[in-house]
Amino acid sequence: MQGTPPAVDAALGAYVSEARRLFAEDLVGIYVHGSVAYGAFDAAASDVDLVVAHRAGLTCARRQALPSLHARLLATHPAAARLDGTYAPLHAVGTYGAATCPAFRDGRFLAHGGGDLNPVAWHTLRTRGIALYGPPAAEIVPPVSAGALRENMRRNIAFLQRRMPSYVRSGTANTVFGVLTLCRALYTLRTGEVTSKRAAARWALRHMAPCWSPLLRRALARYGHDDGIDLVLAAGAVPFAAYVAHVARRRPGASVLARKSL
Repeated sequence: MQGTPPAVDAALGAYVSEARRLFAEDLVGIYVHGSVAYGAFDAAASDVDLVVAHRAGLTCARRQALPSLHARLLATHPAAARLDGTYAPLHAVGTYGAATCPAFRDGRFLAHGGGDLNPVAWHTLRTRGIALYGPPAAEIVPPVSAGALRENMRRNIAFLQRRMPSYVRSGTANTVFGVLTLCRALYTLRTGEVTSKRAAARWALRHMAPCWSPLLRRALARYGHDDGIDLVLAAGAVPFAAYVAHVARRRPGASVLARKSL
């Protein structure tokens, strides 16, 4: 499929066929967002983020059919485990309400929510979304204001600051995720734009104080490699989260260059 990673093309094609058969005329569109949309898909670490937009709420028959659909897909296409998506009724497109919609992750259907649709996802869908089926995403996804993006990133930063100690204890993969996601949140706060986590970390290397460079370089180098606790990341991730939270409280035009200790 055009614009999607070859490693998951067969799984995506099979999924689109299954979804079209199940939803019939109620299927509005199937769209890719996330790292694929930014040209930043990493075969070692990235999921393929999807939104399945449909006209009405899921009927009981469709809810009952979806677990079997995803089980069949995973059995015939192991790459389907990389698909991470949400079933969003058309009235929920562009809203936070989609966070409670049914989802699929790791090849499984999650009937009671688990989707992660937020202003960043909607913005990416509207501006870069790849339509696997249906009209262009910009025709069904409303614009997202700069204020909504920034507010969402402030919430993300506060959440990541709280979670960073547990990320560090759990190992490299979650620590890297936390550090790079903080970079992306700060990038949006300072520029009003959205980019991939790794692109944001490279931006941070150019704009943040040099004392953070070893941590940022290590996070970029260890992306996709979950092999225990990395001492550089473990020592720097929690102070970095506190620093980013401090910077996020400044006025939008303020420089992100600052001393390490708060």
